[in-house]
Amino acid sequence: MDRRDFLKEAAVGAAVLGLAAEQDLLAAAGPTVVVVHSAGAAASSGDARRQRIQKMLTAGIEKLSGQRGAAAWKKYVKPSDVVALKVNVLASRAATSPLLADAVARGVISAGVKPPNCWIFDRFERELTAAGYRVGTQPGGHRVLATDTAGYGYEATAVSSGSVSQRLSSIVAKHASVLVNLPVIKDHNIAGVTAALKNHYGCIHNPAALHGNHADPQIAEVNVIPALRRKQKLVISDALAVIYEGGPSFSPSYRFEQDCLLLATDPVAHDAVAWKMIEDIRAKKGLRPLARVGRNPGYLTSAASRALGVADLARINVVRVEVK
Repeated sequence: MDRRDFLKEAAVGAAVLGLAAEQDLLAAAGPTVVVVHSAGAAASSGDARRQRIQKMLTAGIEKLSGQRGAAAWKKYVKPSDVVALKVNVLASRAATSPLLADAVARGVISAGVKPPNCWIFDRFERELTAAGYRVGTQPGGHRVLATDTAGYGYEATAVSSGSVSQRLSSIVAKHASVLVNLPVIKDHNIAGVTAALKNHYGCIHNPAALHGNHADPQIAEVNVIPALRRKQKLVISDALAVIYEGGPSFSPSYRFEQDCLLLATDPVAHDAVAWKMIEDIRAKKGLRPLARVGRNPGYLTSAASRALGVADLARINVVRVEVK
């Protein structure tokens, strides 16, 4: 039986056995990336946008986990955890949506995590504020804070090599027991693609030093740091609007309304799918592939070689969910 036949039989069996069985069957075939699409989500606003994002998130986490409601979140966090949600607010107009971060925080809290033990964070308070986050305690009881206030913790060197030596945010190194990675999907003018793996450059004290050779293998090496590798349980990316050229800054001429969220437990598989998404948009817009413009994201191969996940699209289950 080839892989296509296996997945076809898995889908038939899942219709009978239910959501949990479907998740188990897909997991047996390789890592899963759930792509949730809702037409018009990026253009929505106000309460309609909040409700749309919540509906997309719920559909995605239930599909990924094979569980319903709070049980879906309990697969990744437990009541005793301190959960840190790593957003990306480097470019304020191309940042992780505060509505998505808030919805994820509420999901984590629904699993029994105490609200004060759920934190949304990035490097700088000024960048969080510029991206629409309100620093401090939120109406749901969770908190928004920055490393420039919390400080940096312990020296940590990637176990794969001696080329990376960085101090970690104390939020990661000292306080959090679980990390949920909430990146945005963007073109990157050096690394080619910035998504889940590169989002952890926001967890270290000197990311500017790690961009030589297209940030390969430095991105992989950062992700091998034990506190990051061990604590990350889930990736939920904001792909409502994708920057497909001119990133990582906001480039209005190169903004594409993709209307998606991506969910995975394998960050490398997630980024491989994100890369394919960017390449597909570039092709639609008549732009050359990243490899042809000297920005092939080779760090994905380096990450796979360090057993951080699967980079081969042929081995990744891309499960698409449509939300109206």
